[in-house]
Amino acid sequence: MFPVVRQMMYGCAALCVNLLLNCTWYSFLYIRGRIIHFIWLLISLSHWGIKAFRVTCERCLHTFVSASWSLEFMEGVQPPTKRRKMAQTSLAAAVPPVTAYRYNGKNVFSLLLQSDALEIPLVYDSQYTFAALDKYPIARGHALLIVKYPAATLLDSLPPMVAQATMEDLQALVRAVQCATGCAGIRVMQANGPAAGQSVPQLHFHIIPVYEHESSSTALITSVAPTQRAQLSAADAGPLLAHIRNVLPESYAPGYHVWAANESDMEALGWAFQQACSIPGTVIALSGHLGAGKSTISRGFVRAFVRDPLLEVPSPTFLLCLSYQDDTAYEDKTVDVSTAGSGGAEGVGMSAAADPAVPPEEEASPAATVASAERARCVHHMDPYRLGQKSDKMAGLIDFETAFRREVCLIEWPDKMPGSVMAMAERGLAVDVSGMGAQASGRLVTLTPLGDRFKPQLGKGRKAGKSGGANSKSSATDPKQQQQLQEQQPQPEPAAPCAGTSGNFAGEPTSPISEGTRVDNDVGYAQLLLHWRQQYPATIPPAEVMWRGGMEAAEASRGDAGAYALAGHRTGAVTTAASRNINPAVAAALDAADSSQWLVLGIESSCDDTAAAVVRGDGTVLSHQIASQTGLHEQYGGVKPDVARQAHAAAIQSTVDSALQQAGVEPGALTAVAVTAGPGLALCLQVGVQYGLNLAAHHGLPYIPVHHMEAHAMMTRLPSINTNPMEFPSLLLLVSGGHNMLVLCEGVGRHRIIGTTLDDSVGECFDKIARVAGITAVPGGPHLERLAASARPDAHVRYPLTLPLSNGAQKDSCNFSFSGLKTQVMTLISQKRKELGLPDLPLPPALAAVAAAAGGSAGPNEAGDVAMDTDAAPPEGAAKGGEVAGAGLTWNGQVDEAAGSALREEAAARQAAAEAEFSAAVADIAASFQRTAVRFLQQRTRRALEWLREDAAQQLGSAITATEPAEVVEKEEDGTGSRQERRQQAGFVRSLVVAGGVAANTAVRTGLSEVAAEFGLPCVYPPVRYCTDNGLMVAWTGVERLKMGLYQQPPRKGADGSIDAHVQVIPRWPIGPMDPRSTANKGRAHIKILH
Repeated sequence: MFPVVRQMMYGCAALCVNLLLNCTWYSFLYIRGRIIHFIWLLISLSHWGIKAFRVTCERCLHTFVSASWSLEFMEGVQPPTKRRKMAQTSLAAAVPPVTAYRYNGKNVFSLLLQSDALEIPLVYDSQYTFAALDKYPIARGHALLIVKYPAATLLDSLPPMVAQATMEDLQALVRAVQCATGCAGIRVMQANGPAAGQSVPQLHFHIIPVYEHESSSTALITSVAPTQRAQLSAADAGPLLAHIRNVLPESYAPGYHVWAANESDMEALGWAFQQACSIPGTVIALSGHLGAGKSTISRGFVRAFVRDPLLEVPSPTFLLCLSYQDDTAYEDKTVDVSTAGSGGAEGVGMSAAADPAVPPEEEASPAATVASAERARCVHHMDPYRLGQKSDKMAGLIDFETAFRREVCLIEWPDKMPGSVMAMAERGLAVDVSGMGAQASGRLVTLTPLGDRFKPQLGKGRKAGKSGGANSKSSATDPKQQQQLQEQQPQPEPAAPCAGTSGNFAGEPTSPISEGTRVDNDVGYAQLLLHWRQQYPATIPPAEVMWRGGMEAAEASRGDAGAYALAGHRTGAVTTAASRNINPAVAAALDAADSSQWLVLGIESSCDDTAAAVVRGDGTVLSHQIASQTGLHEQYGGVKPDVARQAHAAAIQSTVDSALQQAGVEPGALTAVAVTAGPGLALCLQVGVQYGLNLAAHHGLPYIPVHHMEAHAMMTRLPSINTNPMEFPSLLLLVSGGHNMLVLCEGVGRHRIIGTTLDDSVGECFDKIARVAGITAVPGGPHLERLAASARPDAHVRYPLTLPLSNGAQKDSCNFSFSGLKTQVMTLISQKRKELGLPDLPLPPALAAVAAAAGGSAGPNEAGDVAMDTDAAPPEGAAKGGEVAGAGLTWNGQVDEAAGSALREEAAARQAAAEAEFSAAVADIAASFQRTAVRFLQQRTRRALEWLREDAAQQLGSAITATEPAEVVEKEEDGTGSRQERRQQAGFVRSLVVAGGVAANTAVRTGLSEVAAEFGLPCVYPPVRYCTDNGLMVAWTGVERLKMGLYQQPPRKGADGSIDAHVQVIPRWPIGPMDPRSTANKGRAHIKILH
């Protein structure tokens, strides 16, 4: 600030001296009467005075901006218009006083409430406040309490009931955090105004645990810089989140909450369900997104029910319902009848058999009481997802009245079941699983009594049921039941901190249900969940399952020492169960610390090319083979799914064999098989998945289902083909023939959709316009790009096009729409064709043949041939002398050769001129379209980067780090071998990644590189030859996921040697949750988040 004041003083002094000189000369010349010289000198001195003042003002502005930005910015690096804009932004960034700081509902906290698929869900959501774990924690357990009332600071007035509820909620959260973390102390911090460090304009509190080794330094918390705060991972946050929820008063987070870190944990949770919920008439309703893990929980339940740890339990997605019964033939042959009678409950997998040596008061518990009831004879596993609007057909599969009274029903997607069926459900559990299939994090599982959640209700019943009731303080269940449960918990009072992993700070466990009481309603399940909540707040409830045949049978079924612990033991077996089907050599390679020698085969068959590749764990590409279908689909005018499937089936064996042969690898030497499981064409995906599963089953290899869009993003991380591989977090712009979206990539399996297409993708638009322009190749986008390169410089002026979504509800979102732009271009081309008198384009050969077959065989007249009849009367309009005017053809069939030749040459010349003009016009239209499409991509990408930059500023600009600059300095190579400094805002994305087939377009690359440069980011895109679908991206994604332990067991073939029951593809598979800012408008129902 001092240099600015000094420059202003210099300017004022120079101005005063100039005015003094003007006045002196004026007086002198006036006295002398030298009027002419007076005028000349006055103009001259005034000119120099104005120039001196202007130069002084420019110097002052230069000094002020340099203090906030950098000297390089004002030295001509940016254009003048951008320089003025940035200067205005800097001048407007003055810190407002706390009295002028106002609430703004559009902030990062509002995104937490609006998103229904968070990787790390909220701690709780009550009427006046909600709580979440800080995304960039200062210490383990760092939580935020956010007040919903529209207040920015404590200086704003709060209604008494809001203030009282805020203090009660704050006290409850502090107690829960202390109990879950076991910290030595807790610091509650709250900032008011930007000067104090507040960056989010909504009243909130920081709850920061202080541990023993930190207690001696009171300044430690305030000295943590944003660059030193690592982003919270789901693996760290999940167990803590479940623990905090379980030790909170139940009115804040009803039910029981457990974190399942992996597939084995999910299956172990199914074991616990089976032990406690196998009584007749139990309904377990499992809700969650595609791939969340509902089938994994069900698989654990069924395996424990039939006591077979290796039973293959396929998803009932296609078969709709699968039923299982326990086979007691082994017990009938090996167990004495009297022994079986006395230990029947244990013999069928129950762990709660009565023991005379144990007093009843010590063995009775809600879990044991539920388990000791009569055991169901059958388990039905159902999934109505594939039926869609025809879910009423589920009602005829089984006798639901009997099933809901005497058997156990595992129902995935219960909200899609017929209302008449769910109305018969009397008791059970509602299981809500967080996350999505592509996410690499664990799952938060919430259990609540079933109640009337999925029964058909009027008004708000269905809407309330969808929320799950797990996070709403005001959405308690039956008032009598709520009162009963609250009476069992003492009122919260100051108490000693909780030290262990079990127990509730609110009081001791309530009295269990008396032994022998039949659980015939949801009260019994509520007591069960309360028991689990108090006894196992941080772990999965234990389950002791007596597997059929004991340890010997398990070892025999496995064939090595690994199968063992599953027999007769609880969740300790989940750590070794992961390797039961994998061959020993691969299991040893996975356990080794060195992953650089792993060999992963990738198979891609999502659309129209069959591809396979082998990649080593260090990124070395050993082979890459593609069987292209070029020339196969041109006759259909696009990719025909059934034809593509046939081509995949014919080529996949030779393609994979060629890839393995080129890599010099035998199938048995592979470490894993990665296959694209979705999204894509279902018929095509099935070919690759079936082949990959067969290969994995035959050689005992881990199977890795890969998300197609994530594979495109991971392609930019392959070090052997990328000079500057992508780093997390990055913003991904995926542009291809089937997808068009902006995705925030924070890690493998950690993605959030910022914007997606409402209709067509940009690649689809390129292809369809190419067909209208007369390009028959598939895909036509590259040919259209080459055509646009030959356009005239003023093409966009000759054929102006409207930028999509310039108005309407989606104007300020990051979503895309290319349907309107495509219609504009196709209309221009059609009009130009008619204007020049050119015929319409013919149908593709295959479609023309179908149309001809549908209309019958065409005769010569129908085909357009004119049959001549010399005896017929002359046609109307015939010229005198029997000639048709201007035709050069006499009516008697005699031809004037000279006239006909001239006419043909003239017609050919006109045709050639029209075609040349049409070609030039199409090139101009193509160039205008490409320019408009790139501008649209730039606009939406720029907005997404602005959103993310603002989010980072709010998340890392908290009161605790107010004095620290939120940016770091990185050094990167500039291409010449030298190192160059690049300023990077902390928490902001590290790069802009452009991937997909359209990323090969030069104009797209250039335009997006300009946007990245505006934000000081590098623009990363794969080599052109790897922009389209390939097996390399699938193989490398498999490597990335295998390093994180994200793989599935190789399936066991059925009695007929088939693995068809295990073939699961997901044609519409979301890569992650949708950002609420692009869905909170009228167009939400039409957004394609399930590409």
